[in-house]
Amino acid sequence: DQGDFYWPFLAGIEQEAELSGRDLLMFTSAGPARRIFTGAQTRLSLADGSLLLGRDPDLDGIRGLIDLGHPFVYIGHREVGSLPLSYVAADYAQATEAHVQLLTELGHHRIAYVRTGQGANLPSRDRIEGFRRAVTAAGVTQAASPVWDAASLTDAAGLLNAADELGITAIVAEQQVLAEQIDHAATARGVSVPADLSLSVLGDVIGAPITARGWSGYSVAGHEMGSAALTLLNQIIEDHDHTPRHLLVPCTPIDGVTVA
Repeated sequence: DQGDFYWPFLAGIEQEAELSGRDLLMFTSAGPARRIFTGAQTRLSLADGSLLLGRDPDLDGIRGLIDLGHPFVYIGHREVGSLPLSYVAADYAQATEAHVQLLTELGHHRIAYVRTGQGANLPSRDRIEGFRRAVTAAGVTQAASPVWDAASLTDAAGLLNAADELGITAIVAEQQVLAEQIDHAATARGVSVPADLSLSVLGDVIGAPITARGWSGYSVAGHEMGSAALTLLNQIIEDHDHTPRHLLVPCTPIDGVTVA
């Protein structure tokens, strides 16, 4: 629905399909696993090419697409195992670097990066790369710019305790869900965001409720990514060339009200 993270991607795909004269087929009835192939059965003969969208790639299905020579573009994944594929992805590294540079220009020299999980996926690694570039350029030491996994601390209150001990004045949260937890914990102990602590969200809003908080940070340009993915797929189909092609789409900066 319109409150879902994937809505803008689908809207961009649909708009570009209309502009390019393509019919858009959406396969959603493959069961909970959403497999591309079910045994020997597939409906790919109905389509000239495919766009793949989602967090958990079907590796066997993607290998099957490559073996068939079926044109496809993955939206949002730059690494799917070691498989060669075309993709359109958000430029998380540049967006994170730009936002953290803004924080340092505002006078923040003790900035923590927090995330849920261990940051093994590529978008998380891209964000960390951008974070490290920005704090290094600003002369901020690694001790003053820690990277914390929420799973290694008891809760958001534990994050705040650690931030207080290090004199952290700004936190950039990979996920909005985590930022909301930190915000609630801060309110409970009388810490004002952003007067006492700046708090940003780095584009990941999956699973977060729609709120009017007005988070600072950046958003993923889903509409533009969906449109660009279909444009790229059209080029692959028309050129009859399956050589992997890659495109990074800039994220959209958001001033918000949670940074000062």
